[in-house]
Amino acid sequence: MNSSDGMLIVNVSAIQAVAIAAVTYYFGAWLRKKVPFLEKYSVPSPVVGGVCWLHWYFPAWNISIS
Repeated sequence: MNSSDGMLIVNVSAIQAVAIAAVTYYFGAWLRKKVPFLEKYSVPSPVVGGVCWLHWYFPAWNISIS
């Protein structure tokens, strides 16, 4: 990871990107089964996992969206 002009740049290989996507998807599928609200309103597993990952990743690196 490096920073250029105040922007965080994360370099990952293709295999790492696929691994992150798979973990995110399966976590979303697991969480969707545990939370009836998500199942009731048909929220897709990748969205659930992606939002959870987003809420973990941005605060972890002190990143803000502006």
